[in-house]
Amino acid sequence: MIRLTRLRNPNPLYLNPDHIERLDSHHETTVHLFNGNEYVVTETADEIVRLVNNQRAQLLALASRLELEVPVAPLALAEADDADADADADAEIGA
Repeated sequence: MIRLTRLRNPNPLYLNPDHIERLDSHHETTVHLFNGNEYVVTETADEIVRLVNNQRAQLLALASRLELEVPVAPLALAEADDADADADADAEIGA
């Protein structure tokens, strides 16, 4: 989410940047969403683009850190463990 400020409303407006269709910038900036909603905001189009780029960079950085902190077991190892468990269960049934 990015935080924007509406032109005549001091309350923050949080938008999902993936829903932005286009930005119009004449005297003020209008954010057009895919669902047809429009918001007039105090930020410039360049500022909004910078906010979107920063938000996406933060998401990628977080995903990279999470991947390094929580290694995922390779699929082949998980399948080998399952096969060993099945073999053990078959041996117990046959005994």
